[in-house]
Amino acid sequence: YQKDITIKKGLEFGIQTHTISDYEKLFKSCSLDFVLLSIHQIEDQIAEILKVVIKDDKGIEFNTSYHRYGLKDTTPSLKVLKLYKDLGGKIITIGSDSHKKEHLGAYIKESQVLLKSLGYETFCIYDKMIPSFRSLAD
Repeated sequence: YQKDITIKKGLEFGIQTHTISDYEKLFKSCSLDFVLLSIHQIEDQIAEILKVVIKDDKGIEFNTSYHRYGLKDTTPSLKVLKLYKDLGGKIITIGSDSHKKEHLGAYIKESQVLLKSLGYETFCIYDKMIPSFRSLAD
C-alpha cells in the first residue's frame, strides 16, 4: 500500500484528562507536587509559548479525540485555539489520534466546521515537513 498510504509523524505534548490520575500517581511516587492549573491561571504563559510557535513558523494540532473521550472541551481547548488565532497563528493541523482503525479520520469534517467558526480559513497537512494549506471553505 506504499503508493496509497502516507504515514505522518509528529511531536505531541499535553495531558488528557482521563490520564490525570496516572500522572498524579507518577508525580507522587517521585515526591513531586502536582498542581493542575486552569488555562485562566496560565494564559499568559500559554500566550508566550504560542508566540514562539508562531515566530518559528510552527503550528499546533487540533485533535479530534476529545469526542471519543467524552471531554467537555476540544483538544487543545477552545480558548487556546482562539488565542492562537488571535496571536496570528495560521498553521493548524487536524488529527484523529487514531490508535485503532475505527478511529482513523474520525470527526475531521466536524473539526473543519468548528475551526471555520473560530475564524480560521485554512488547515495544514505536511509532506516532508513542508506545510500545505487547505481551505476550510464550506
